[in-house]
Amino acid sequence: MNTIKRCKVGFTVLIAGMFYSLIRGGWYFESLATMILGLALILFSYVSHLFNHKILCFESYPKVKKGCLFLAWMFFTVIGVFFMIQLMIIGTFLMAGNDQADDAVVLGAGIIRREPSYTLAKRLDYAAKYLEDNPSGMLITSGGKSDGQLASEAEVMMWYLEKKGISADRIILEEKSTNTLENIKYSMNQLNQRNDTKVTEIVIITSDYHLLRAQMIARRLGLNAYGIPAQSPPDLYWHYSIRESVAIFKSMLLDW
Repeated sequence: MNTIKRCKVGFTVLIAGMFYSLIRGGWYFESLATMILGLALILFSYVSHLFNHKILCFESYPKVKKGCLFLAWMFFTVIGVFFMIQLMIIGTFLMAGNDQADDAVVLGAGIIRREPSYTLAKRLDYAAKYLEDNPSGMLITSGGKSDGQLASEAEVMMWYLEKKGISADRIILEEKSTNTLENIKYSMNQLNQRNDTKVTEIVIITSDYHLLRAQMIARRLGLNAYGIPAQSPPDLYWHYSIRESVAIFKSMLLDW
């Protein structure tokens, strides 16, 4: 396959992944994997073209040429995928709509003794506003108890919300989870038991940089996942959004 044909195939695959998300109404791990494949094909076409027609110093060393071509392709693919995921993260929280469900879950983000961390407090502030705007809504506070902690994240979240005037009757505790997948899965189990029916949609309240991955995990579990992104200060946002690029790959492979 020549460079032009390979590039056309790459663009077709990339657009197919984007179109899949468009018709499904949100990002999915399947669409991300398809887009990564398309981007990798496009970049391989350009890098191989450079090595075959522009960078001629390796012509006498074919094995070295292949090795350098592979390393260059991997480098540009990693950089390209990183920026693509960053655009997806930004687009997800900027386009978070007003779609609402009857129930919401706020995801844990660490506690300090009996107080929420700064990041978790921001999420809880948005959760309190959600409950104020939705008088009939219920909220799950999701987060387990770490070794050495005096209480579970879920309990600390409930106490914080009670101080803001939210009744404990509107809060359901989920105290077993230790990661995002468990946050959503265990919360859904609680709602299914409480409602005596299978829950099909949920509002996820989490940090802006975390919303993309949380929604993709929820959709993998068969949920219509709406989102409320809690805004992060720029220094925290960039630190954690970079880490999220790696975490998304981990979730794509392992979080089922």
